[in-house]
Amino acid sequence: MTLSAESAKTLVTKALDSVLIDPRIQPIMRTRRPLSITIHKLGPIAFHDEEVHGIGEAMETKLRGQAVKIAFLPIVAGETIAAFGPPSQGRAMPGGRGLKLSADTALL
Repeated sequence: MTLSAESAKTLVTKALDSVLIDPRIQPIMRTRRPLSITIHKLGPIAFHDEEVHGIGEAMETKLRGQAVKIAFLPIVAGETIAAFGPPSQGRAMPGGRGLKLSADTALL
């Protein structure tokens, strides 16, 4: 499935709205270093130009003046990150919309 530029922008804007208020992410947002953001998409197909354009517009709107590096990553069949899914059940993982990995890195 391919999203229009406007749909991609709306989707990413809503995602950023919900994540940027997470208090665990605030220390990262206050740094002046570039943010590294990975956008995931279901399916092993590449992101289309319209989707990339819409995502870029959302980033410009929500993260004005913040240097951002964006990686586009399609999701493949099977589990790729052990922090999510069945292996994470039973672990003391804090709830929320972002997972802080280090002082300046988080999965949102």
